This record gives sequence, C-alpha cells and structure tokens, in this order.
Amino acid sequence: MKEIWKPISNYEGLYEISNLGRVKSYVKNPKGRILKQAVNQNGYSYVNLCKPGDTSRNFRVHRLVAEHFIPNEDELPFVNHIDGNKSNNSASNLEWCTQSHNILEAYRLGLNYATGMKRVAKIKDGKIVSIYNSITEASKEFSNGKVDHAKISNISRCLNGRRPTAYGFEWKFVTRGFMEVPSEFKKNDVPTIMPQRGTSKSAGYDIATPVDVILKPNVPTLIWTDVCSYMQDEEVLTLHVRSSMGIKRGIRLANTVGIIDADYFANPINYGNIGICLVNTINEIIKLERGERIAQAIFMPYLVSDNCNTDKDRVGGIGSTTKIN
Repeated sequence: MKEIWKPISNYEGLYEISNLGRVKSYVKNPKGRILKQAVNQNGYSYVNLCKPGDTSRNFRVHRLVAEHFIPNEDELPFVNHIDGNKSNNSASNLEWCTQSHNILEAYRLGLNYATGMKRVAKIKDGKIVSIYNSITEASKEFSNGKVDHAKISNISRCLNGRRPTAYGFEWKFVTRGFMEVPSEFKKNDVPTIMPQRGTSKSAGYDIATPVDVILKPNVPTLIWTDVCSYMQDEEVLTLHVRSSMGIKRGIRLANTVGIIDADYFANPINYGNIGICLVNTINEIIKLERGERIAQAIFMPYLVSDNCNTDKDRVGGIGSTTKIN
C-alpha cells in the first residue's frame, strides 16, 4: 500500500499522519522526522503532540488515522481494529463503529475488552491444570511468589511457540472454556464428563450428568458436574435445561435459568464447580443415567449501567454474590 501523508488537524505545519499509522514531526526538523510511538496500559499506540502557546497532549494513533483517512458520515464514536491487533494502525485495518460492535468484535477475536489481555493456561497431558490472569501471575508459582523475569520469559516463549514446554507444562492463551475442578473440590468419584457442543452451529455446550440420578417428583436434586468455567470479566455463562428434558420428560431447572459469573471460577469454596439443580414436575420417579445430557451452557457478553461502581470480590460458592470482600 502506498503511504499517504496528511497534516494533523489543529497541528498543521507541525505534524502529519500517514494512512499506515506513522506520525511525522516538523517541530525541530524542517524535513520531518518519524515520531517514536509509545504504548499505553491498554495496548494502544499513542504520540505526544505540542504547539506554541498550548499544553502538550497525547493522541491515540488509530484515532488519528481514522479521523484523517476514514469517512464517518454516521458520526460513530468508536474505532475498531478489524484484525484485533492494536499495533496495526493502517487505515485498511480500521473502521468506525458503535460501542456494542467494538465489544462484540473483542469477544469474537478472543480479547478481553477491559484490558486487551488474554488469560494464561497451564496444561498437563492435554488437560488444563490452572488458569492465570497474566504471564507474571503464572510465573510466580515457580519463584516463591516473586517476580522473576527469566521465568516470565520462559513461559512467554512457550506461549509464542518458541519452545514446547516450560517448567514441565505446556502453556497457551485462553479466553473462555471449561476445565475439570481440582481433585480436592470434586464431588464425584468417577471420571468427569466435559461439556460438548452437539454441532458446529450449536450455541450451547451440552452438560451431562456424571452419575446415575433418581429424580423424585417435585423434589429439587442438585447434580455436581465437577466442571468449572472460565471466561472474560464482561461475560456470563447461562444454564438452561435441554429441550428434550423439559418437553419430553417434564424436567426443569430449579432456578429456571442458571447464571455463572466470571468470579465464580476458582472461588475458595468449590473452585467454581457447576451444579445443576433439577426438578421433576411429573408424578412419577425419573431415572437419569450417567452420560445423559441434562442442560446446556451458553457463553454471553453482558453490559453494565453508567452508575455501576461496584468493586467487591466474591468469596463464596453457589448463591454467594452477597458474600463479598
């Protein structure tokens, strides 16, 4: 792509922006020099611009490119990186959009909307053993809780495919999914059955009962799956009874719809063990066999209101959002 330069609005004669995301300064060099770009805590490139008689200001590069090279007839407020790469500030990789579109694109590309970061999974024999919020957090497990840059580097090299393992484990970035709860939190002494999608177009993950169950009429029965779910902070996992259970067999969820919050994962009480509470609505006993699919789980994004300022942390298990620090 040919690089095209345009004067930056309100800084004409001082700075120029290109359609490839580079910024040129004429402040001290009449021939112009390319400015070095910094990166903020959210992963966006920015430059500092100044002019005589005014205070200097920071500008995000992707917005400068969009404002000067991409028409915005609908006056949309947000700029989206189409490929999810915040360092790719070429005009061809940017689009004006709404906030909801920006958030949904972040989910589609597996990005954490709030931080632009993915979680890190420690894997042994193909199974996720632990999940961490960052590489630094993961590395502290192998350095007595201290920051060790060598260990951070080794795990990072594994995550980037430069080495197969680090400290006896495989490592990979993850965004959302399921894992077996640690053995000390398991409720059943049988192999765990992991949730599965029925088809490539299925929205829900089928959850099966890990044990044989007898459902007495109108008596809530809690089935522990020994499975937990991890997700981004702005997501929720909803639980629904399978159609065949409700329509053909008269079984419903005791709470109608189950809600699994992101902070239910790895809580100190049950590590996020998902429990499915079923109610038999017919007047005869229903027997469920191990492996029967009883519910569906769906990952979904959610929004919060403008005046939401809660910063509390969960400390309990099921039904414990009121038990907070």
